[in-house]
Amino acid sequence: MTVLRNPVIRGFAPDPSLIRVGDWYYVATSSFEWFPTIPIHRSRDLAHWEYTGHVQGAAPGGTLAGVPDSGGIWAPSLSWDGKRFWVVYTVVRSVGTPYFDQDTYVTTASEVTGPWAPPRRIASHGFDPALFHEDGRLWLLNLQNDHRPGAARFAGIVLTELDRGTLAPLGVTHLLVQDERLIEGPKLLLHGGWYHLVLAEVTRSRAVGLHDHLGATGMEPVSSTASVRPAAAVSPGPTHSTTVHCSRLATTRRCRCRRRDTPSWWRRRTASGF
Repeated sequence: MTVLRNPVIRGFAPDPSLIRVGDWYYVATSSFEWFPTIPIHRSRDLAHWEYTGHVQGAAPGGTLAGVPDSGGIWAPSLSWDGKRFWVVYTVVRSVGTPYFDQDTYVTTASEVTGPWAPPRRIASHGFDPALFHEDGRLWLLNLQNDHRPGAARFAGIVLTELDRGTLAPLGVTHLLVQDERLIEGPKLLLHGGWYHLVLAEVTRSRAVGLHDHLGATGMEPVSSTASVRPAAAVSPGPTHSTTVHCSRLATTRRCRCRRRDTPSWWRRRTASGF
């Protein structure tokens, strides 16, 4: 029996993004202003992890000169479309200011060890980007920043379809969820006929199920009172300290759920101690 002992990845490994490809699980983590950019670890059992490389060239032009402390590369999101690995991430160039100076980039590779394609800048509305792949289509999620006077600095989670070749936006951007509390770190998962939007909050994590299908007919804007239902009403299940359903997430800053070949869900999260 495999025994999992936390932390499974020791040291500096914030904002983990977890996927499974074949027999391997992969985790990409933030690197901020540090090099090498976007470290990646891998595991076969979720308990034993090894360093497998990093996303070379993630810093545009090979430099992060001028970014402040705790700026740089934030919250990379790792994904797999069946042929290629994708990483989307934000380079944050201002911290502790009313306005976020930030750029969002996408890079791809056929092997997680590289070589990684030169990063391409894409249009976005804020930080914490993530990609969702389905039926040859590509969608970008991110937190929306609104810097207009009197507006909410953190103005909800938005979704935009991208052209897979050019990465240009297709159609309009949809507002999925807004909350008076800070919600961030969106990840979109498809399970059991439902799209589950997993979010991080300031005080806790939660999941909501998106009733609308991202199909050929498009997607209407979703509000918290119309087509968004609590995941607990869709996929209820017992909660455990390690194995959870996405509908029953415990207190954490940021997490990503991943299902194994069992009816259980596993949670990856950033831990900190004082």
